[in-house]
Amino acid sequence: MKSINGSSKKQNIDQFDEDASRQGYYTYRGQQVSATIATKRISRGIAANYNFSGKRVLDLGCGDGIYTLEMLSLGAAWVHGIDASTAAISVAKQRLASCGYEAQSKFEVADIYNLKAILKGLEFDCIMLWGVLHHLPNPATALAGMSGIASDIVILEPNMA
Repeated sequence: MKSINGSSKKQNIDQFDEDASRQGYYTYRGQQVSATIATKRISRGIAANYNFSGKRVLDLGCGDGIYTLEMLSLGAAWVHGIDASTAAISVAKQRLASCGYEAQSKFEVADIYNLKAILKGLEFDCIMLWGVLHHLPNPATALAGMSGIASDIVILEPNMA
């Protein structure tokens, strides 16, 4: 099954693994100053609409951890990042540790379509999906699987058609 952007789940994961392994970040996000400015601008917009202060956040599709870092800088107490890319999870762990957030974050490789089994016994205030849905072959199924995991879901999807 193809994702909204036309790639298969395997193609997306393979590309993210390659980017994270080779560069330490996703090519489409880049390291340019404009990407950093855009991330900060989007973070301010999210913070104006949702208070992360003291919250336990599930960051689905956390990728290389750049947005996980943003949630912690917005006051989240703890963030649990999940992504299908093994290389991205490795980069995310390194990024958060180098910024002093290792104790406030946990990362694991997991399937977004099997959350309840993965997260058994964990409690969250908020689920964050930042630019994730367009990568999924079945976003409606993924969203349905999130029910009951947290009281709030924050979705930022700048890439939907």
